[in-house]
Amino acid sequence: MLAGFMFGLGVAAIGEPRRLAKQLFALTDGFFGPMFFVWLGASLNLRDLAHHRSFILLGVALGLSAILAHALMVSSGQPVQIGVLACAQLGVPVAAATVGSQLRVLRAGEAAALIFGALITIIAATVSASVAVRAGYVVDVTKRPSHATPDTT
Repeated sequence: MLAGFMFGLGVAAIGEPRRLAKQLFALTDGFFGPMFFVWLGASLNLRDLAHHRSFILLGVALGLSAILAHALMVSSGQPVQIGVLACAQLGVPVAAATVGSQLRVLRAGEAAALIFGALITIIAATVSASVAVRAGYVVDVTKRPSHATPDTT
């Protein structure tokens, strides 16, 4: 980890070449990221979640709380669809489940409940994105005119 951190500092100091940036992105997001999620998914025991029904309620409560917290952006003038779109969270719940499982501070089923709550936020964000596009708050880039040139920067 220290070597990777130092390499990152060196690249940041001299400026990253585009080719290197694309290769590093492909390596981290194309290999290490999915490998980590597969490892975490394999270490979660969904049977514990099914046996402890209170953890299902915990996952639902966590997911709905995250949705509500992000929907409160409406108080600052943002459309509620955009606030809910921002609720999709995987990083914090995955980190909490991983660290909690490794340190053995979570009871059986709690890590799965954290991930279940995260999946609820992803579903809500997906639905909200669809509603936001239909309402005109977000532009659907898949329906870009054919004469538009892709961004090459």
